Amino acid sequence: MKKLYPSFANPETWRDNIKEELSKEAWKVLRSKVMNKHNYTCQYCGFKAYKWQIAHHIDGNPNNNSDENLTVICQMCNLILHSGQGCEIQ
Repeated sequence: MKKLYPSFANPETWRDNIKEELSKEAWKVLRSKVMNKHNYTCQYCGFKAYKWQIAHHIDGNPNNNSDENLTVICQMCNLILHSGQGCEIQ
């Protein structure tokens, strides 16, 4: 299993790097491929579910849809991983 650490993204630039979007159908195909590859199992905690799992971009770049950059993460681990996004460090 992968180690899970909260991430931080500067609120001024968060999600500004989305340049190209896949069509809904292309994303469904890609997501299904990722889910099947990892057997619908969160790569951080091992939770398996056929509904609500997230196809996660490991490097945080939503334009990098390579096989090596996509993995499965559950809702709870995704919440922890992104808990620092959109906030300021003081």
